Amino acid sequence: MLRARKTAAAAIFLLALLAASPPRSSTGLTAYPLSKQNGPWMIVVKSFVGPQAVEMADKLVEELRDEHGITAYTWVQSANKSLQGLQGVSLRGRVRQYDNAAVLAGDFDSESAREATKLRDKIRAIRPKCIPADATSKYRYEEGALTTAWIAPNPLRPPPAKDAKPDPLLLKMNTGKASLYNCRGDYTLKVLEFNGAVAVTPEQEKQLGKHGTLQKAGEDAEQITEVLARQGFDAYVFHGLYASIVTVGSFTSPQDPQIDLVRKQMAGIKVGSFTLSQAPLLIAVPKR
Repeated sequence: MLRARKTAAAAIFLLALLAASPPRSSTGLTAYPLSKQNGPWMIVVKSFVGPQAVEMADKLVEELRDEHGITAYTWVQSANKSLQGLQGVSLRGRVRQYDNAAVLAGDFDSESAREATKLRDKIRAIRPKCIPADATSKYRYEEGALTTAWIAPNPLRPPPAKDAKPDPLLLKMNTGKASLYNCRGDYTLKVLEFNGAVAVTPEQEKQLGKHGTLQKAGEDAEQITEVLARQGFDAYVFHGLYASIVTVGSFTSPQDPQIDLVRKQMAGIKVGSFTLSQAPLLIAVPKR
């Protein structure tokens, strides 16, 4: 049985979708742009990529605000227009690149705030009208388009001090060879997230069995990471206090042109019984 966690994780992940030019959302081209004045911790509701990414993100923001009373914002990463060619494909001229747009919600002072957890769970239960079935995988649509919502730092806020020490518990939980701590780059793409109960009572453990616990989430994440590694991908796993994630790639900066190539290569592919994210999210690699 998992023991209750007494403290929440320190700032581990930093959303790192910063483009070379200022995000479009800061120029007023979206009704509710994300800003550095928003809370240091927020809920990453959903990310979109493609020609309608910004439009879909804006519609989701409006629906969350109008129908659910949730303060939500749009954050846009401008596409890299200079990217030439696709991996494994011979093309001439420029490859059309699309904006990435993410919807973030809430304004919280810490990752462990009870209000943040409540809002995250509320958002996960919402089935937005503005996201049609063909906008995501069949599995994700049936489970719920927002079930992957998670708590993360506001990407426009300054990063935490470099000398900040990670939680000793996280260090203990992430000692394997495929641990994200062993990634040499500063950024990586999150392709899958497994959520589990933070703690369960004996009665809950009997009802859940192994399914739905952090242990099961961690085992699933380890298994997918191993499969991806055998297929030749640069795959990593990270076990947090609330979820386990699988990432692919090792990048030195948010402007690395390989990011878009790997994102396209990994988006929506099937690995065992799981489907990877349609829009893998760029995150900072946690350091020991």
